[in-house]
Order: sequence, then structure tokens, then C-alpha cells
Amino acid sequence: MSWISCKERLPENDDDVLVCDCNADNDYSYPYTVQDSMEIAFFIKTKNIWISKNAELEDGEFPPLEYITHWMPLPEKPAKEYIKK
Repeated sequence: MSWISCKERLPENDDDVLVCDCNADNDYSYPYTVQDSMEIAFFIKTKNIWISKNAELEDGEFPPLEYITHWMPLPEKPAKEYIKK
């Protein structure tokens, strides 16, 4: 899998994906490391916004993520035989 530019295309509505703020070193975004600039989120096409899966309600709404530049689908879960019980 490789990163997909948001300018190229966006994911299907409500699909969980890994997102990245690849401009994290600019003055406009909070994360300062590559690891801090990635998280799992979903895109709402009707509102044209990204929402973090870790988002907490603020004033009755989930705050949108800003500055998302790239995304990629999440990998499949491990096969059942590889999961320890």
C-alpha cells in the first residue's frame, strides 16, 4: 500500500483509513513528528471533513481534522491462525 494524495482522490464515505498531515512541520499544524501526524480517521463527503477515530465531542460535534494531505487504506486484520488466544 502507498499513500494517496487527497488532491488525487478521497476515500469512500465513512471508511476508516490512515491519514497523514504531511505538512506537519509548517506553522499551521500541531504535530511536530511524522508519528504524531498520522492517525486513523474517516472522511464525510457530505460535509467535506475528516474526523479522527479518537475525536471527543466538543460543543455537541466532533472537531474536524485540518491539514490532511494524504491517506491510505488500513490493512486487513491478521488471519485467524496467526492470532494468539
